[in-house]
Amino acid sequence: AALACAPAAALAAPPLVGQWPLDASYEDGANQVTDDTSGNGLALRAPNGAVHLGVPALFGSGATLGTNLTPLQVTSPALAPAEVTLLAWIRQNGNPGTLRYLAGRGDDGLTCGGSTYALYTGYPAKPGLRFYARTSGAPNGALTDAPADATVFDGQWHLVAGTYDGAATRLYVDGILTGSPVPAPPPLLYALGGTSFFVDGYPVEGCSLGPNADDWPGPIDEVRVYDRALSAGELARLAAA
Repeated sequence: AALACAPAAALAAPPLVGQWPLDASYEDGANQVTDDTSGNGLALRAPNGAVHLGVPALFGSGATLGTNLTPLQVTSPALAPAEVTLLAWIRQNGNPGTLRYLAGRGDDGLTCGGSTYALYTGYPAKPGLRFYARTSGAPNGALTDAPADATVFDGQWHLVAGTYDGAATRLYVDGILTGSPVPAPPPLLYALGGTSFFVDGYPVEGCSLGPNADDWPGPIDEVRVYDRALSAGELARLAAA
């Protein structure tokens, strides 16, 4: 259902593929489920007891916590577009650490080479929040990181967004471009073993640096995926709202 208490959270630029308010979850057999409010039926699932929702968030309540034992996940071809915007509202006080994943799509198993696209924190040599796209046009399917930003770790809520427009990756914080676009030859590389879209933690347990070491330690709210690269103006309007 739409968030009656937060009209700003319902604002969306088309075409919206998935929107996860993370307000609440319910049990469905062996899974815990949190709904997709885009109308596309892409609810996220994780094993019962593995997901923690319900803390106060920017819009309503229920942002995920860094104590999740496994990411929330869903698989759908709709989450494998040629162009993409991945965004979320986050709050984090201090450096969250290395290889902390907010959200992304796909994995190559225990090769641990990364996803097709993701918002995360990089290696020590590449600190700060980052967005990357993995494209088959780049040498060896290399990950193309947008410039990092560490100013988001100030204990305040921020809208963070990564985009890939078929030619370059970009990272935005509160609608403002971080650094310059980084060229990434198309197309996006979706031919990976793992095809799930995930929120809060990398989906391959053996790639983690330790128990829950890939979870985002602070709250996450209003995760969204669009099947095009939103403009700076569109993202700025979402941030201002």
